[in-house]
Order: sequence, then structure tokens, then C-alpha cells
Amino acid sequence: MTARYFFSLVVFLSALLIVSCGKKGNLTLLTFEPPKQISELKAVHREDILTISWSISSSFNLKGFSVERSEDGVNFRRISFNKPEQTSYSDSSFKPGSDYYYRVGAVSKRDIPGIYSPVKKVSPGILFQPPAGLSYRQDRDYVEISWQPVNGALYNIYKGSDKDKTPSALLNAQPLQKPMLREKADFTKDVYYAVSSLNATELKDEGYLSDSLMISPSFFKPAAPSGIRYAQSKENVTLIWNENNEQWLSGYRIYRKRAGESSFSAIGDSVVPAFSDAEAASVKTLYCITALGRGSESPASEPIEINPLVER
Repeated sequence: MTARYFFSLVVFLSALLIVSCGKKGNLTLLTFEPPKQISELKAVHREDILTISWSISSSFNLKGFSVERSEDGVNFRRISFNKPEQTSYSDSSFKPGSDYYYRVGAVSKRDIPGIYSPVKKVSPGILFQPPAGLSYRQDRDYVEISWQPVNGALYNIYKGSDKDKTPSALLNAQPLQKPMLREKADFTKDVYYAVSSLNATELKDEGYLSDSLMISPSFFKPAAPSGIRYAQSKENVTLIWNENNEQWLSGYRIYRKRAGESSFSAIGDSVVPAFSDAEAASVKTLYCITALGRGSESPASEPIEINPLVER
């Protein structure tokens, strides 16, 4: 084979590759490029887990991530190889009070490594004890959750609605400095709260959760209605009263006691602060009213006494 023939064959094959692949030729070349560098690692210490996380500007052609750890900042060893969608690693093999160094490098599908991320030094601290003595106080449509302070600690408070699962929805945007949190109450279902102690460090060093505090709609009792007035005729008695302030009321219950009766009896419910008794007050009659919550009932209002009409 002459040199001229060989050169012509190379040109022909190159042209054939470009024509048959079109733009794919450029993509093929890109797969030989190393992946982008991870610019920063983040670390969080919660309970017995140290979580290292990261992001990357492009996931094109990624095979995964090589996660490496060192105890002296010089000698690193791989502790995990993550898939492209796994951009965090949970490390449980560490001792509080010791220093650790992490770095992560992206690897292409052709096993070409990228430049390692900057090294992240972490020093997980000793955890605080979980708070104790969780309790609540109702203030109209709000609840105030409080607990016994832990000396030197900050706090996170979590909420959930499943008694069989640990509360996991974090309520505070920033760690709490005081052992309390106030929020609008949920009057539709049972809710559960739990609190953790954490340190004012970069890692937060968040400890284990406290025992859960359950708050049920049945715990919330509305205030007793007030300001009862009436209008009567020979056929009926109409009652009106001041509307309660609670936004979560389901209505009111009306009780009546006539002369000779030993106790009040419920005669009806109303969703508005008004009620008409279809029976006239033929004898001395007492009325009182309660407000209804979701599974609870307020104390009774002060009774109002109505005497029979006197004909003239």
C-alpha cells in the first residue's frame, strides 16, 4: 500500500465518519473531557450521622462521584462511589471531638476523573442532651410550645401528623435561641411536636429529638359565650348572643331548664349566635349556651332567666 493510497483512505474514512454522525462527532469528543470540578462541600452533623453534600454545574456524561476521607488532611481513601443522582454521603464512622477531611471528585463514563473539590475539614462536636418537659399553652387561635432549657444550646422544633413516625417538618427557619415557639394551631387533626438541641457551630451538631408532644383538637376549649339577650312571644323565644372570637368554632349548643326540672337539657345547636326556641316560656325558664370546638365544648354561659308573658 503506497503512502498516497493510505492518505486517501484516511481522508475518505474521516469524511464518512463526519457525514454519518453529523453533530454526534462533536459530542463524542466531549465525552473525553474530564467532568467539571465540584466547587464546594457542605457538612451537617445530626445525631450519629455526618452528612457531606455537594452540587455540580453539569451532570453530562457523569458516571458518578468518588467520595474520599482523610484523618490527617494528606492521606485520602475512597469511602464511597456515588451514582450521578446521589449528591450526598452519610458518614457514621466518626468520633465526636476528632477532625476529618473530605473531598469529592466527579468521574466521567469513560472513567476520566475531574479535579477534586476543595478539601472540607469538619470537626463534629459532642451532642447536647435532648430537651425535656415539652408543654403547650393555648392563646386563642395559637399554641405556644415550650420546654426546659438546655444550658448553652440552640433548638430546632419539628412537627408531624403521624403518631407512628418521627416529626420531620422543621418549623423554624433559624435555630431558636429561646426554649419556645408560637404558631397558629391546627384544629383539624392531631399533631406531634419534638425538639432537638444543637450547638452554635458551623456543623450545628444537632442532637437527638425529645419525646413527642401530641396536641389534639379536642384539647382546645373555646370561651363561654356571653351577652345573651332574648325576645319572646306567645309562640316562641328567640335568643341572641355575642359571637365568639375563635375562628375554629363549629357552632353553639343551647340548653334549657324549666321550673320544676332538676337540670339543663340540650335543645338544639346553631352555627350562628342566634337560636329560636319553638316552645314559648309558659313557666319560668332558664337558658344557657356553650361554644363547640372540634371535639370539645366550652363552659356554659351565665344563664338567662325568662318569665312567662303576662296578659293585660
